[in-house]
Amino acid sequence: MSDGDISRYRREAEECRSFAAKTANAIEKQQALRLADEWLKLAQVARFPLGVEPRAALDGEIGRAELGVLPEHAGVNQHSC
Repeated sequence: MSDGDISRYRREAEECRSFAAKTANAIEKQQALRLADEWLKLAQVARFPLGVEPRAALDGEIGRAELGVLPEHAGVNQHSC
């Protein structure tokens, strides 16, 4: 995958985080944060292809740290931002 893909995935994650910050609906907020985490995971896979990623990338720590996402927001995608 290209640097453009990685940038796009990170932008999508940022959009979901922004949506989560603005919504008053707790369920939508949780789903948006989960989707943001999934976008970051995609960015990490794109950044470190072929299974050569460091453990932090596998756990999602690199992308979450860059966006300030807390680990408790990890989960399965159920929302579209």
